[in-house]
Amino acid sequence: MDYSAMIQNRKSVREFQDTKVPDATLAEINEYYESKCGRLVPSIGTELRLFGSDFREKLKGAAGYNDFMIGNADYFAILSDEAEYMAQNAG
Repeated sequence: MDYSAMIQNRKSVREFQDTKVPDATLAEINEYYESKCGRLVPSIGTELRLFGSDFREKLKGAAGYNDFMIGNADYFAILSDEAEYMAQNAG
């Protein structure tokens, strides 16, 4: 099965809207991430970043689902120190 072709040719049943996330919601997400979100390996530094839709092209190849970027207003990314288990820790 060619998963890459399947992902590139898929049809979404969700309707993503190009709507900005309210500032109050962003503050709540950041507060949760900083104070309550557990880490698999707490010693690996991570950072939650929000990017607007103007970063969509710049994020290609570094974000998304197997390089497939979903069109929406904002993108969250978790940046991590390079370390063993960094992907699992960020997830």
